[in-house]
Parts: sequence; structure tokens; C-alpha cells
Amino acid sequence: MKTKFFYLVAIMVGMMYCTAANAQDDKQMLKEQKAIQKQATKDAKTQAKALKKDGWKVAVGSKPMEAQLTDLFMKERGGKAGLPQHIVGRSEAVSGSYAAARQIAISRARAEVAATINTKVAGIIESTMTNVQTSSVDVATVQKDVSTAKQLIDQSLDKADIVFEIYREVNNNTQFQIGVAFADSKAKEILKQSMSSASAEQKAKAESMY
Repeated sequence: MKTKFFYLVAIMVGMMYCTAANAQDDKQMLKEQKAIQKQATKDAKTQAKALKKDGWKVAVGSKPMEAQLTDLFMKERGGKAGLPQHIVGRSEAVSGSYAAARQIAISRARAEVAATINTKVAGIIESTMTNVQTSSVDVATVQKDVSTAKQLIDQSLDKADIVFEIYREVNNNTQFQIGVAFADSKAKEILKQSMSSASAEQKAKAESMY
């Protein structure tokens, strides 16, 4: 009877210790998140001041430049202290047309995001599904999955949100700076969808590598 009692006490003490440890971890994570936010806000104010001095401005009705930059920096620094991770692309474009300059800059920024995801996903698929004894059929399967991934990525580019958008007039032309962000979780989902012919073990391994 005493043995059972002490056993129960030990379990309760262990549970209390784990709860306290988790609470401490959450507290530390929140502290780190606030520090990242504070630094991003500080950096955004500094950069916005310099950009405005050079003639850059935001479109009417858009968020203030400082807020846009803070959002961009937070997404670039994501993945730390439990913050959501994003793949960020930036680009510039100049054109005689406001609309054309904006669209070109957006397309380039999204293309940068696509290239980053493509490289990462293709590398994981090839690493997961190939080995020294790979047959020609397996190679064809891998190439097919990589091609599928590229198509899915291209189709998903419109989900790369515009988080930073400024412009200025230069010699009768319009110059745009654009920053877009794509949630890393969506890229991870594309990876899983691409590996249609992979085993459950291979998919699990690929997911752990991402």
C-alpha cells in the first residue's frame, strides 16, 4: 500500500515539475518574441526614415511605411522563438507606368520566392527518394515528383502576400520596391503533395528534413 502511495506521489511531483518547466519555457519564448518584435520595430523606424528621405512613399490608404517594414522584418526573422516562418522575396522595378512598375516588381519578388522553394523542395525529394541502387524507373519517378512540385509552387504564387510596397518618381518613371512573404507551412504541404508515389516512411522523412 505504501509503495503504491509513494508511486502516486512521485507521478504527481513529476507532472507538477513538467508543468512548471513548460510554463517557464513559454515565458522565455514570449520574452524572446517580444525582443524580436522590439528590434524589428526599431529597425523599421530607422530604415523608413532613410527611405522617406530618398523620396519613397506608400500608396494612399496603405499601412504606414514603418508598419510595413516591421511586418516584413518579422517575417524575415520568423522561425525564431516559435514565431511563424515565411519565405520572403524582395524586388525592384522601374517603368514609365505606375501599374507596370508595380506588377513587374511583384512578379519578380514572387519568382524569387518560387526559386527558393523549388530549390529546397527538389533537394529534399531527391535526397529522400534516391540511393546508390536507384533504378531508371525510380529516377523518372523522382523527376516527375520534382516537376509536380514546381507546378504546384507556380500555381500557389498568388498566395505569396504583399507585405511591403513603396514607390517613388524618378526621371518621369515610377520605381517600386516590393516585399512578398509565403508561409513556410504552405511550402511544406506542397512537398507532401508532390510525393504521390512515395511511401509513408519517405514522406515522413521528407517532412522532418524540411
